[in-house]
Amino acid sequence: MEPVTRMLPKKAYSLEKAVDYMSINYGIRIDRDDLLDYLRDGVLVSSVYLTGNNKCISSIDREDIPANSVTIEPYGCNFKIDKELSKVDHFLDEQTHVHYKSKNIFLTLFYYHKVDDVFLGENSKVFNGSEMGNFWLGGYFKIPSDSFTDIINREMIYFPMTLSVNSDENDLEIFIDNNYEAKLPIHQICILHEDLMMFLASMGVIDDTYKIPEEISKLNAKISELENEKSSGKLSTKTKNTMARLIVNLIDLQYGYKNQTDIIKAFKKKGEDNMKEDGEIVQDFTKKGLMPPSSKFIRGILGDLEEK
Repeated sequence: MEPVTRMLPKKAYSLEKAVDYMSINYGIRIDRDDLLDYLRDGVLVSSVYLTGNNKCISSIDREDIPANSVTIEPYGCNFKIDKELSKVDHFLDEQTHVHYKSKNIFLTLFYYHKVDDVFLGENSKVFNGSEMGNFWLGGYFKIPSDSFTDIINREMIYFPMTLSVNSDENDLEIFIDNNYEAKLPIHQICILHEDLMMFLASMGVIDDTYKIPEEISKLNAKISELENEKSSGKLSTKTKNTMARLIVNLIDLQYGYKNQTDIIKAFKKKGEDNMKEDGEIVQDFTKKGLMPPSSKFIRGILGDLEEK
């Protein structure tokens, strides 16, 4: 059997899998104890996947735990929620539910009365846990670096008092009120891929180009949104120009094409304008099971930019 030369990225890694990923993909000599030192120093950020409600954590790393073994204090819970990522449901005049989902977390906030505008006209709002009758939460929460100061038998840490979604912000966090009784096994701790890449960049192992796939994903999502707007007949000239710039930036980031003729050619399919094979971008879309936009669509959008 040939030796493994690459390891595909995942959403999150255990400490052992993070060691494997760095060793296989980057040839780095590192072990779990090294990672714990970096976590303790705050150079590397770790997370834990939790689900729970306004009373307690119900599962850790997708494994159920005994009720009330890790309790939550609602007054110490703050949830910053963006309106555009939320959905508000009203149940007659009795309840209001706010559903929120981002890249790493989901929340449902329960109000046992009707609230006409929970955001008070703002695009985002910080909700305190004491404002609502109940809440459900789930997702990846960051573990503070000082949690690794005292490691018990090399296998556990005391459960952190606070856990946040963003390592450098306190606008979305939960408060654990019995952290000195509850303990968190180290094998349930994980490193998110984005945090692992940030760590490798800070160590000089990789450069900032690791961010490019995420930026491309964002641009793809925006292009898809604008394409839907175009199909509905509501696309303005300003939006067309925005779409054109997004496409040019996207192609430049991924393929280095800046010439519009080359960009359009990369979107052509075999047989189109005597093409002997699919264009490079069409091939990449096909490999990933995605439907590429047509070269005609791309030509029309880039033409709008040229006419600006």
